[in-house]
This record gives sequence, C-alpha cells and structure tokens, in this order.
Amino acid sequence: MYFEFAVLFYITFTLRKNDRNMKKRILFLIAVYFWFFIMFVLQKPLFMLFHWDIYGKIPLMEWFSVMWNGRPLDFSMAAYLTAIPALFVVATVYLQKKWWIPVYRVYFAIVSFVVAAITLGDAVLYSYWGFRIDATPLFYLTSPACLLYTSPSPRDRQKSRMPSSA
Repeated sequence: MYFEFAVLFYITFTLRKNDRNMKKRILFLIAVYFWFFIMFVLQKPLFMLFHWDIYGKIPLMEWFSVMWNGRPLDFSMAAYLTAIPALFVVATVYLQKKWWIPVYRVYFAIVSFVVAAITLGDAVLYSYWGFRIDATPLFYLTSPACLLYTSPSPRDRQKSRMPSSA
C-alpha cells in the first residue's frame, strides 16, 4: 500500500512540473510536518512544568535530554498526522476549486482538540496514577465495570484492614 501511495505521489508531482502552486503545496506540507513536530517536542517541557514539584530539581540539561530522546516518536507522530493533509494536497492538484480550505480547518480543529485533550489528560492523570497515559485506559473501555474496582470507595476504606486506611 505504501508503494502505491509513493507512486501516486511521485506521478502527481512530476506530471505537473509547470504548476506554479506546486512549490507552495510542498512547502505547506513541510510546514505542517514541522508544526506537528514542534508541538510534540514542546509537550514534554510543558508536562514537566506542570509537575514542577517532581521535575523542578532536575537539571536543565536533563530536560533537553528528554526532548532530544523523544525526537523519534515526535517525528513519527508528526508524519502520521501529516499523512491526511498530504492526501488533500494530492487531491488539490486535480481539483482546482477552494474546497480544501474548510476541510483543512475541520481536520486541524479535530487534531488540535484530540491532542490537547490527551496532553491535558495525561498531565492531570499522572498526579493520580503515577504513570503516563499508555494503552491501559483502553482496557477499561472493553469492560467499564472494571472502573469501579480501580479505586476503593470511602465505605471500602473504612472496612478495609489495610494499614493505609488507619
């Protein structure tokens, strides 16, 4: 599948070499890619600032190390989120009307909302769970009743013989 996409992309951009807007389209895709990349890189220090009580004593070089070591995942996520705009760019070569402006707005609004919700949820839930968001919450979606067992109720704490409830 990736080969077919690469061939379609290559044919699209080589058949229309004389198109003045081709350079703009490619620069747009590069800008979108780096926007997503920078957004994901900046999430790490924002998370550490949110949890200043934990990360405040860590040297600044360690903060840069966290951002540096997270680059491969940031590049991957930026590429995943740039794939749909790349398909739209290919479509704009053949469809010359301005249909794509509202489509881009809706796409970027949805992506911004989802990324912001995950980022904020991760920062807040880390205080309670003690670990970053991973696939664990997806297990609870298959059986929501399990959510009842993840934290004891006040009544359960009173009847518990655990030393933490004393």
